[in-house]
Amino acid sequence: MENLSFRNAELDLRGLDEKARTVPAILSTDEPVTVSRGLGPVQEVLRHDSNSIDLSRAKTGLPLLFNHNRDKPIGIVENIRIESNKLVGMLRFSRNSQAKEIFRDVIDRTLRGISVGYSVQEQEHDGDTVIATRWKVFEASVTPVQADDGAQILRNKTMGDKDKGGDGNVTQLPAVQDALKAEQIRRREVDQLFITFQDHRGVAVIRDECKDNMQCTVEQARQKLLIFLGSQSSPAGGDAYRSGEYPGNVHITMDDGGDEFRAAASDALCIRSNIPISKPHPGAKDLTAVSIVEMARMYLAHRGVSASGMAKGELINRAMTTSDFPLLLADAASKSVIGGYNEAPGTHRGISRLTFAPDFKKTFRVAAGEAPDLELVNEDGEFKYSALTETGTSVSLATYGGLQAVSRQTLINDDTGEILRALRGRGAAATRLEADVTWGVLISNPVMSDGQTLFHATHNNIATAAVPTVTSLGEMRELLRKQKGLGGDAFLDIQPFAVLAPAALETVLEQLLSSLFDPFPATGTSDSAARNPFANRLDLIIDPRLDDDSATRWYLITNPEVFNWFDRVHLEGQPAPFVAEQTGWSIDGTEIKVRHDFAALITEYRGIVKNDGV
Repeated sequence: MENLSFRNAELDLRGLDEKARTVPAILSTDEPVTVSRGLGPVQEVLRHDSNSIDLSRAKTGLPLLFNHNRDKPIGIVENIRIESNKLVGMLRFSRNSQAKEIFRDVIDRTLRGISVGYSVQEQEHDGDTVIATRWKVFEASVTPVQADDGAQILRNKTMGDKDKGGDGNVTQLPAVQDALKAEQIRRREVDQLFITFQDHRGVAVIRDECKDNMQCTVEQARQKLLIFLGSQSSPAGGDAYRSGEYPGNVHITMDDGGDEFRAAASDALCIRSNIPISKPHPGAKDLTAVSIVEMARMYLAHRGVSASGMAKGELINRAMTTSDFPLLLADAASKSVIGGYNEAPGTHRGISRLTFAPDFKKTFRVAAGEAPDLELVNEDGEFKYSALTETGTSVSLATYGGLQAVSRQTLINDDTGEILRALRGRGAAATRLEADVTWGVLISNPVMSDGQTLFHATHNNIATAAVPTVTSLGEMRELLRKQKGLGGDAFLDIQPFAVLAPAALETVLEQLLSSLFDPFPATGTSDSAARNPFANRLDLIIDPRLDDDSATRWYLITNPEVFNWFDRVHLEGQPAPFVAEQTGWSIDGTEIKVRHDFAALITEYRGIVKNDGV
């Protein structure tokens, strides 16, 4: 999968339930694995805690694939969670023919690999080791290769292996039940321990780490809490700042050219402006009460510039002429913009996959067809060549942006909070822009590479117009599943993933997708308790932009991360808005530029079905 990394592991089957077609699995661990990054191989460690792993795509389960083949999912990974510095989940195999064959090979131990596909979003370096501090999981695959020795498909040898004396059925022994009960009690007691301090900054992180680590006792959690609270305290009256005085806190140093000071000061500015920082610099707490004028005085003093007798205006002017102090504002501005960008609601992310373009030239996106069928080999042993069918569409990135002025008076008055909050709004505006562009592409019914519009009779992706019911949704699912590849011969068996709809249909669809029984049985039928096959199986994505197009039109889509049909495109290396700073010439102060490069395109009509409604 484009832009994804994979780490693989050998299987150690335990807990397999052949009847239910399920296998518990350790998907990944924090064991170092050699991966290819940049100019060569490096050791990579995936940090396993609730703040590091983005499980947003795992809420309703991840696709289970074979050897990372996105076109034919073989099941789903459910109940994904973090336990003892491991990412674990339950593999549930589908009933399709390929899944049955693979599951049989897993049972027979002829397939012995499990692999997880992930994308690293933030990382840090520890010598020659790269530590992923923020990463997202997209899928898991059964594979024939291995790399992460800690990841395993689990099968209980005392209960599930008939060849080891077991009965082949998976049940929970009393010892296992007791262990689960003890773990529930431990987690509940840890929660109670931290509840008094739940509003204290940073306590939630320690609480979650203690809960997720099964080896952490309640007493050890108590000690960690006391140590943390002690580190956040200082003697009364013993740590006060005086104008022009810098206490030389161990968390902040100028020995590195001011990078540590700048990082701490920019975080402090954000915190003062009520802008959340996920992992603030340790020295930020020492600077939250310091004005930006005093920060300028500290900076100049450590640069060997005597600030004695300087007025506020002169201090700001002198600091802004240095090469580094203006970057303090740029750092804070960047954190504000990116924070607003990441936290703004963006429904478009659920209908498209993230991709990158190397430059602003027109990029051709290829959609490969299905692999040719295998042909019978004749008596002479002759194998025939087959060609892959492919098609594609093109896209070019567009640039959006704006300027924000930070005047000299703003700095002197220490009113940067309003500026940072405005920049946070710019970040949210970038998310809104992406959503406008992405949904706009869908609504516009674009022309595809075959010369027909996205929704067209020849594409077999227009359902009979109807209100949302089990029957109408069933027809849409059938159209999706019956889509054939570019060659026109092989069925792709595309899996439904989510329903897209305007806000006008939200309540009706919530009822339809959550009810265990058909909430809208056909008129005149006596059976009002027919099972709803769609209950809790599909995501619901509502966006008011669809209302502007039609209050009755709704759609069924497949997962864009599994079957690539809709791309949102960023400039390579810039997955979020870019922030730059320059000392103003037209204004008396500095200017902050926010720039965002973005485009969206639909590459495949087979990934979506439309219903115009009534």
